Amino acid sequence: MSSGVSSWRRIVVVAALAVAGVGAATAPAYADTIEVLDCPPGGYGGQANAINAWGVVVGECVGADGRNHAVRWDQDGGATEFGFLPGGTASAATGINDSQDLVVGLSYVNGHSRAVSWDRNGVITDLGTLPGHTDSAARGVNGYGTIVGSSDPSQGFPQAVRWAPDGTVTALATLGLRHVSVANAVNNHDIAVGTSTGPDGRQHAVRWDATGAVTDLGTLPGGTDCQANSITKDFDFTIVGTCTGSDGSYHAVRWYGSTIVELPSLPGHVNGAVTGVGDGTYAGSSMAPDGSYHAVRWDSIRDTADTVVDLAAIPGATVTVARAVGDDGTVVGQSGSHAVRCLMN
Repeated sequence: MSSGVSSWRRIVVVAALAVAGVGAATAPAYADTIEVLDCPPGGYGGQANAINAWGVVVGECVGADGRNHAVRWDQDGGATEFGFLPGGTASAATGINDSQDLVVGLSYVNGHSRAVSWDRNGVITDLGTLPGHTDSAARGVNGYGTIVGSSDPSQGFPQAVRWAPDGTVTALATLGLRHVSVANAVNNHDIAVGTSTGPDGRQHAVRWDATGAVTDLGTLPGGTDCQANSITKDFDFTIVGTCTGSDGSYHAVRWYGSTIVELPSLPGHVNGAVTGVGDGTYAGSSMAPDGSYHAVRWDSIRDTADTVVDLAAIPGATVTVARAVGDDGTVVGQSGSHAVRCLMN
C-alpha cells in the first residue's frame, strides 16, 4: 500500500432539475459542484466505485507503473493506493463498509480474477472461490463484514456467492438450471441483490434472503431482462437497477416489495440504469440521443413523484456515469478519465 498527498479539484457548474413524467419539465437551475478525485502521484485514469457513510470513496486508477490499482480516497481527497496479491498484476476496489475496516474488490493473478479484501492498513486477503472454481470477484460488503460477489469455474459462467465474516464462501440459489448469476450488493440484514439467468435464458433481477433463498423481482410490462444493482442498507429495503421495457431499451427502475417503478428519464434520453441507492436518493446514468452518457441522480420519497437531476460533468467529457451515492446524497463515479464526486448544493 502506498499513499500520496492528492487534492481534489472543484468545478462549479449549473445543472437543471427535470420533474418526473413524460416530457419532463425543467425547473430553475442551481449550482452543482463536481470534484475531481486525483489519482496517487504518477497515476491517471481514475474511477470511483463506492462511497461509505463517512464520505470515504474507493475505486481504481492506473498507477505510475502502468498497472491498474485499487485506490481509497479520504474525505479530503487524499488518495491511497492498494497493492495486489502475490504475483498479481492488477487490482480494483468495488466496495467499502461504514466502519472503514474493510475494502473489497478483486486482484488479477496469472490471468485469473480473485476476490479480495483489504483491511484499514491495506493488508490484502484472498477470499477464495467455490470448490473447483478458478475465478472470483467481490462486489459489495455490509457493515458486519458479509461480502457478496461471484465465483466462476470457467471464465464467463459466474455463480453468485456470499462470504461470511469468518471467510466461509457459500453459493446462492439460482432461478433455474443455468447457473449464471452475480450478487452485486448486500445490506446490513444480509439481504443480497443481483442477477440470475432463468430457465427462459433471460437475465432476471433477484433478491436473496439471509438463508440464500432466491426471489425473482419481476420485470417492466413487456420487458424481458432486468438487473438489480443495489439495495438500501438498513431501512425500507428499496432495490434499484435497470430493466428492458416494451420498446427494447433499458430503463432505470426501483423495486419496493413486489412493486416495480420505472424512474423518469432526462428529456429525449434513451437507455438508463440505477447503480447506487442512498437515503431516498438514487444514482446512475442515462444515454443522450448523441450517444453521450450523463450521470444522473433521482430524489424520491416513497409514494411520491421521483425527480431526476442531470449531474455535472468535466468540461469536454462525453461519458460521465454515477456508480454510487452516499447517505448525504454525494454521488461518485467517473467523468471522462477522472474519478469524481458530485455535491448537491
